[in-house]
Amino acid sequence: MLLPLDRHRHFEAFPDRKQFEEKQPGAVWRGGFHNQLRSELVDLLGASPDNDIAAVGGDAGKADYLSPRAQLDRQVILSVEGFDVATNLKWAMGSNSLAMSPPLKYETWYMEARLKPGHHFVEIKPDFSDLDAATAYYARHPDKARVIIAAANAWRAQFDDTQTEDMIAAAVIQKYLQLSQS
Repeated sequence: MLLPLDRHRHFEAFPDRKQFEEKQPGAVWRGGFHNQLRSELVDLLGASPDNDIAAVGGDAGKADYLSPRAQLDRQVILSVEGFDVATNLKWAMGSNSLAMSPPLKYETWYMEARLKPGHHFVEIKPDFSDLDAATAYYARHPDKARVIIAAANAWRAQFDDTQTEDMIAAAVIQKYLQLSQS
């Protein structure tokens, strides 16, 4: 059963006053080594002078923590799933930065399966080989980045109405209870 049980972790918003063009080009990512994909990301792009990509915490300890507010200084926020969904995808899609991610695999209350690559976020290859080309393309075409950012912001905004979200969650619980008693 999917419910928005950890709103603070998954749906916290960070005001973003900088427009896409005012931000530093390149991508940013911080996270733990929760899977092979994240390890490969840091191995491939951790030393890139054009991006700010590093693992933090636990055994990783490769870089200092970088707050979401600080990450908003970059044009691109990279979302990479770990144990499950990439929690930063939601706040990235509510910002003036462009969210990029390999194909999404996990489904939550955010309805990731309904997100359209090229419309709500930029999908990159699972091996990250096209990340630099994609970030450079949108840096040269900020008008196209702004269209995707606007669609991402609209998607994200629907989850900010906590009264409606609570009513939907209550309806989901009610339906679950009805069906589970059959």
